[in-house]
Amino acid sequence: TLAPFTAFARSAGRGIFVLVKTSNPGSGDFQDQVLAGSGAALYEEVADSLAEVAEDLRGVKTGWSSMGVVVGATYPGPQERVRELLPDALFLVPGYGSQGGSAADSVRGFVPGPKGLEGGLVNTSRAVLYPDGADAGDARSWETAFDEALARAIGELGEAVAR
Repeated sequence: TLAPFTAFARSAGRGIFVLVKTSNPGSGDFQDQVLAGSGAALYEEVADSLAEVAEDLRGVKTGWSSMGVVVGATYPGPQERVRELLPDALFLVPGYGSQGGSAADSVRGFVPGPKGLEGGLVNTSRAVLYPDGADAGDARSWETAFDEALARAIGELGEAVAR
């Protein structure tokens, strides 16, 4: 299923992201199911199956693969496990903010780099676009709440990766 996408990514110098362990509360209904043959959770099997693709798409300059994986902030334990299975894959991390993932949980799968933790992107769209205290009918109120939510996210995530 991924072959056409990985072939295009390779030929065009682009990347792809694959869902592994999403941040929504119901993700465990399927992604945490233990498979009879291996005894591993489905999300682990998916991550493990991507190891060859991740290695094939690993960049020479950065060492990071252009095949990334989605691993939610609301499940920091699985982030660590996926990092073990895919050491060179970039993480796209939804679930920070409104879904309940903390800044520290959001970067649990990141690795030490020269300037702090690296290895992924944290998404925080809902907490910023629909900030607490914003009045949808008042543009100035919404803009102020937006700016405060954005500054809070930048501050919290900045502190989390600086460790």
